[in-house]
Amino acid sequence: MTPGAPCWFELATSDRDRAKAFYAKLFGWSAREDQPDYTIFQLEGKPVAAAYTASPAEPVRWIIYFSVADATLAAAAVERLGGTVRKGPFAYADAGRMVIAADPRGAEFVLWEAGTVTGVERIQEPNTVLWVELATRDIARAAAFYSALLGWTTKEHPGAPGAYQIFSAGGRDWGGLLEMDAEWGDRPPFWSFYVWSPDTDAHTEQAKELGSRIFVPPFDAPGVGRLAMLSDPTGARFSLLKPSPAA
Repeated sequence: MTPGAPCWFELATSDRDRAKAFYAKLFGWSAREDQPDYTIFQLEGKPVAAAYTASPAEPVRWIIYFSVADATLAAAAVERLGGTVRKGPFAYADAGRMVIAADPRGAEFVLWEAGTVTGVERIQEPNTVLWVELATRDIARAAAFYSALLGWTTKEHPGAPGAYQIFSAGGRDWGGLLEMDAEWGDRPPFWSFYVWSPDTDAHTEQAKELGSRIFVPPFDAPGVGRLAMLSDPTGARFSLLKPSPAA
């Protein structure tokens, strides 16, 4: 995977069987059980995400991993730049080494130093993760933190209705930084992602029938595409996006 790019997407869920059925029906993801407590989601035999059963005290959510060359050096950089290392670095068998961290505003993410597992093998394709996004209350500080930590370059999104920056790693756009305004209330900053949907409206209706909660129904974002914001039946939030040809 490209250094600094999102490389793995992990679901902490309260009901892994229900989650597996949901994502299988919605996106065609099959489930491979490498271990009793861990599921690899695949699309046409290639890993696209994973899931595990969260502890009772753990929030249900999707977790974003970013690729780094050296987990130990990256952990030191997190703290030097004003973030927090919550756990690690530690090895996950021979798959790789990881650091669970939070940025200066408290948004959680994971750093991944690849061993035998480099990351997902399908991304930015239909029915896979297309875009990751940080909602935060200080995108200038966030851009400085992640750029120093992960080597990103950032640029303003010219068509966004509010403050929004696009970040790139290895010359490729991977996601954005969204400024949270008063309408977000007291919700803490968080990372999330968009799945590339061939038909946002049809996917949203199907997700609703499968037990999703729809937070924002499908709408057109000029220069971006048609998107919707929802959660799976266990409460993990994500978004759908059919990108516009001009995006």
